[in-house]
Amino acid sequence: VAAVSLVGGAAGDEECVDSSLLQARQVPASKIVLEDPVVSKVVKMNPDMWFPMPQEGRHQECLQQNYDISKMPKAAVIIPYLHEDLKMMKKFVGSLIGNTPESLLDEILFVDDANDYGFSFTQELTSLHPKVKVYRN
Repeated sequence: VAAVSLVGGAAGDEECVDSSLLQARQVPASKIVLEDPVVSKVVKMNPDMWFPMPQEGRHQECLQQNYDISKMPKAAVIIPYLHEDLKMMKKFVGSLIGNTPESLLDEILFVDDANDYGFSFTQELTSLHPKVKVYRN
């Protein structure tokens, strides 16, 4: 299982690897909106997880790439948090689930970095999706 850090990374990178996530679902990048069945499923599970899709910004050659996701490793996304906004955390989970083929996402692990009780959100986060876990540091 590969771990993915959300900290860092160059915004606006035009590498084609990111397109595999959309191509794997065989949904044109321009059609990833609320009508998308995966995104729609996420919204039905929890309307607070709805997120606006950004405008497509990848290079044209990247949009035409096809990838065999059965040969790709699973990823675990690890997110440390301290006094974060629950609404934004829900939208992040919705975006991640809506844009990642389920077979590639092993788990979404939130690391509670000694939050006060009012900012822990363990129950709220784990109820969003079966792949969401919370570890208290």
